[in-house]
Amino acid sequence: MIYVSQLLGQKVWDAFGREVGRLGDILVDSTDKNLPPVVAISLKDSTNNLKFVSAINIASLWPSVTLKSAQEKILAYQPNGHELHLNDRVMDQQIVDIEGKRLVRVNDIQLARSADRFLLTGVDVSGQGLLRRLGIEKIGESISKVVGKPIETKVIPWRVIASI
Repeated sequence: MIYVSQLLGQKVWDAFGREVGRLGDILVDSTDKNLPPVVAISLKDSTNNLKFVSAINIASLWPSVTLKSAQEKILAYQPNGHELHLNDRVMDQQIVDIEGKRLVRVNDIQLARSADRFLLTGVDVSGQGLLRRLGIEKIGESISKVVGKPIETKVIPWRVIASI
């Protein structure tokens, strides 16, 4: 699985290995679907300009964010206002279970690849997600081995989350 916290701030490369910018956010659409598709990524270029790149251009998100074409031929994406910005609107937000009882915080967001598309599969509400986000996942795993208590990942599937 791919986690958004591992992607944010990463360099984005074109098909020829040239740096295009750094990943700022991931946009999904059709959030009413069980597995909403990634429609674009936002990135900041060397002059700190924000631009949107259509998901059609994405070759891979992990282990590096690479695009399918040369920088000059990248298809821009024009947001229409219906997209959900995962970093800005989902990460760190509180969500309630379907009975309205339990409040949890989104520590990370899980994506998966399906053929040539990337899909939003769920949100990680566990301590493991928080450690991953802080960049100390390996340290947490080492401590859990010493203590003898494994850190569990708890991902809530997107299909059971209602988008507002």
